[in-house]
Amino acid sequence: MRHQTSRELFQYWNLLRGEDPAPSRHVFEPAYIGNILPSVFMLELIGDIASLNLAGGDMCAIFGEDLSGKSFSSLWLNGVERKPSTIITQCATEQKPFVIAADGLSTHGTVNKLEMILLPLVSEDGKFDRVIGSLSLMNQGFPASNKHIIGMSLTAIRQIDKDTIPVDFNALGSAVAIKSGGKIAEDAKQIGHLFVIDGGVKN
Repeated sequence: MRHQTSRELFQYWNLLRGEDPAPSRHVFEPAYIGNILPSVFMLELIGDIASLNLAGGDMCAIFGEDLSGKSFSSLWLNGVERKPSTIITQCATEQKPFVIAADGLSTHGTVNKLEMILLPLVSEDGKFDRVIGSLSLMNQGFPASNKHIIGMSLTAIRQIDKDTIPVDFNALGSAVAIKSGGKIAEDAKQIGHLFVIDGGVKN
């Protein structure tokens, strides 16, 4: 993961899941990742079709339109949409996180480097049919009002192994998470099986 947005979303998701393959959708609190929400999206998988239930403003600006309700496959150029859709199915049903590198073709014919992270969530009824992710531009100065991306092309895919990525508490700002088995401060906020204390650990 090269982009800070991808790292922040992953670290929060990783804290929530603990030892589970994926966290439940209902413990996910958008307020804790408010600074990156414009780049975040939510997918729902129905059969083999993944649709965007939510798409942040920055992501919509990249494509020049409101993406809510659109299929995930529609974000990709013709001929390459099948592989990304397969990854969504694998991410959700097998509960495996992925990071994707992509090229975005703009209306001006320029190519823009993007990074996408895909993280599985468990819906409230226990189904493995939700994915949260983010889309970030790797190069500066885009989008502009007179151009946007018309589609993406996949350049690299990597499954994220949780055992090789240390938790970066700095990615969560000043919040420090501790497991519920220890001593909990009175002002700690519970997130799933974790407690978050603003400003550091208190003895």
